[in-house]
Amino acid sequence: MSKKRKQQRKSRRSASSLADHQRQGKILTPPLMRSPRLTLSAWSDNRLPEMLWACLLLSTLPRCQVIGMMRRIATTALDWTRETPEKPKNLGITHSALPNLPQELRTNVMAIICNESAARRALAPLLLLPELPGYSIWQESLDGLDVEPSWPPLMRAVARTLYHQSQEATDVRWMKVFFSISVDQLKLPSKEMLTEIVGYPDHGDLHRVRPMIRASEGGLAGLETFEGRSTNWPTTFWTKCLDDTPCMERTSTQSAPAIPPIGTTAQQIASVRNDLIEHFFATLDTTATDPRHDTSFGTALYSLSILEELVRIGVATSIMARFALRTLLECTITLIYLAHKDDLALWASHRVYGAGQAKLALLKLEENEGTAEYATLEELEELANDDAWEEFLEINLGHWDRSTLLRMAEEAGVRSLYDRYYPWTSTYLHGHWSAIRDSNFQHCMNPLHRLHRIPRASARPLSDALVDACAIVDETLSVLANLYPPLVPRVSLRS
Repeated sequence: MSKKRKQQRKSRRSASSLADHQRQGKILTPPLMRSPRLTLSAWSDNRLPEMLWACLLLSTLPRCQVIGMMRRIATTALDWTRETPEKPKNLGITHSALPNLPQELRTNVMAIICNESAARRALAPLLLLPELPGYSIWQESLDGLDVEPSWPPLMRAVARTLYHQSQEATDVRWMKVFFSISVDQLKLPSKEMLTEIVGYPDHGDLHRVRPMIRASEGGLAGLETFEGRSTNWPTTFWTKCLDDTPCMERTSTQSAPAIPPIGTTAQQIASVRNDLIEHFFATLDTTATDPRHDTSFGTALYSLSILEELVRIGVATSIMARFALRTLLECTITLIYLAHKDDLALWASHRVYGAGQAKLALLKLEENEGTAEYATLEELEELANDDAWEEFLEINLGHWDRSTLLRMAEEAGVRSLYDRYYPWTSTYLHGHWSAIRDSNFQHCMNPLHRLHRIPRASARPLSDALVDACAIVDETLSVLANLYPPLVPRVSLRS
């Protein structure tokens, strides 16, 4: 990868690199997860529902108006704090905390929030939530509304604040932090930080201030969790939304996907296959068992057969294409490793291992008195006895070289090839969750459902795998060309 491309990739990602992770056994732990006192509290899951009133205001009224409203709330809270020597703990402006505010302070705060008719109309969707903490307070404050409460305004409000780093979410989180400072519940380590919080968003470098706000609000949330002040309201809210609003499938408005480069064609593959077969006979010098010759050409032919299937219409963008890449990779690394060692005993070991797997499958089927349509007992028996009578054939239940594909790739100097193709294709091969999610689920576009995953009517077309498959097959052909020169043809169509 070029230096410029590495810099571009780094600028697009704020996450830790692989090198930043700490390895313990087979677990790689990112830096943040190594903190022994870390307590996770998701903004969207747990804290956003506690600030719905602020989300509704910010999504409806001008931002400067809502910021000004919060300043008046903070001033009112600060005045009350100065006049009240013995203040109760756990003061806040979340939905769960508002009912517990001292009555005088709560009355003043609610009067500021619901002072204008536009703000009252914006808050109308709160009346759809009878389980809301302090519902009667909101009901009283919004009495006499001239609009009917509905879900769409709440959807818009949640959509704008669902992502924890969005501008609207940051503004809401600032409101929590600012109020906590005003009632003397939060102490900041420096006067500069206090000035930046109080002066937000017009003071200081916002590239630094916004992360500081989010970190401070997250710290408050961690404290609430630690002190057992969390409530069931967030869970109740999301359940209510799921029960009362429908899932929404994504409506595609994207333009047609770009046409992928043509990796190869069926005609090119057929031409290479013919050349390969001719070269097989040209280099054949014995009718005795020759593991080196047979495995080298056989691996290349097997890879070409997989490639022939991939060029069929629609296959290269399918789930099966990922299986194909994974198999092609293993074939290529195995051949590179065998060629690197170039030990006749090792070539033979690989061949005997394969015959032993056919014998194992045969015996397992016979033992279970079962049949399998994809392979017959007769076929397996023939393969198990191909080189020698099966009674003289051992079955290796481990790896044929007592190794792993990774170790072979490292020893043969092709670790980069392994890293490029193995992890993600193996995820598909083993049916791990990320592959299932990628191919068969989509986001529900109802923000009140937290963008949860819902099934697709059919698996989505995936990225075209043909160019990568051609690159792997060409690696195999290059190895074969070194073992049995000269072999020039390759499958990739190069411009």
